[in-house]
Amino acid sequence: MKILSRFIEKLSSLSVEAPAEVNEFTALDSIVRNNPDVAERRKAMDTVVQRARSFRLGLDGMSANSKLVYAMASQIDSRELDATTELGKLAKGIRRASIIMFPATKDTDAGVRCRAFSGLGESAASTMVNSDFIARYLGKGLKDSDLSARIAAATSLGEFLGACAGASEPVCDAVVALLDCVDDPDPDFHEAVIAALRRGRGCVPQEALEASSPEGEIWRRGAALIPEWRVPPPSEPEIASLPVTVPSGGTSFSEAEAVEALLSIYTDNPDGFAPGYGDPGARAKVREIGEALNRQAGMELMLRVHTEFARSTHVFGAPRNLEHTWDQIGDWRG
Repeated sequence: MKILSRFIEKLSSLSVEAPAEVNEFTALDSIVRNNPDVAERRKAMDTVVQRARSFRLGLDGMSANSKLVYAMASQIDSRELDATTELGKLAKGIRRASIIMFPATKDTDAGVRCRAFSGLGESAASTMVNSDFIARYLGKGLKDSDLSARIAAATSLGEFLGACAGASEPVCDAVVALLDCVDDPDPDFHEAVIAALRRGRGCVPQEALEASSPEGEIWRRGAALIPEWRVPPPSEPEIASLPVTVPSGGTSFSEAEAVEALLSIYTDNPDGFAPGYGDPGARAKVREIGEALNRQAGMELMLRVHTEFARSTHVFGAPRNLEHTWDQIGDWRG
């Protein structure tokens, strides 16, 4: 408790202006819930999603330790933290945005629903919103009558799976919902579902694939469909013998060594590489590794390295940060 108290005291010294005023959210909520003008509801939802994105980007720059301490301390005195810390304000902001977006997924207008499903992807990536609610609402969105809304829900479920660190009931529910849609005849929706499932590889512990349980069957269904879920043992030649060349040093090393290098970099930079965070030289090194992987075997090799990195790292949020850092390398989109 003494350590927690010291962290709370430290966090409370980071007082900043709130990114959005409470009365703004109250007004936006009223418009989304009550205004009969569809154009006004869509405009209000655009603002809510924009706010959610700004909160999530701010949270991406927070350290893993601060997030963990906030989660613990908010159980004791959430109002105090929300009122006095940057992290508390960002977390409270994205939660308030989510409270508007959840019911908006049932709006009579498809455009409003689509915006709500897209915005929940920001909430999911923040890891500050109840994962049960995220999985439930986005799972239902996969059955929406509007194609664009279904695609938005699938894409946001990919954000949800990408942010999850391990298998859990909400994660399993999300995977089941996506697997139930893989045979959809629409090519755009099918592509969105497959892309979301690929993002879920970091959630799948190897033992889950081997378990003789309903959960194990869920993961095996996914692994039969998504090659990235099937991680061969490190001793197999196709992994161990792949050299990777980093341009700056001209060094060749195996895929496993590429993973090891990333683990070392993120251990030294646990806050990641959001703007203003982390060593710029280390960020450049992460980019160089991604570029080398892309030159050698493209997206497939990058996905394999990312998958193993996600399984091995103990740095909170590092897999998601790596996705952002590799953005625009080859076909990679963070």
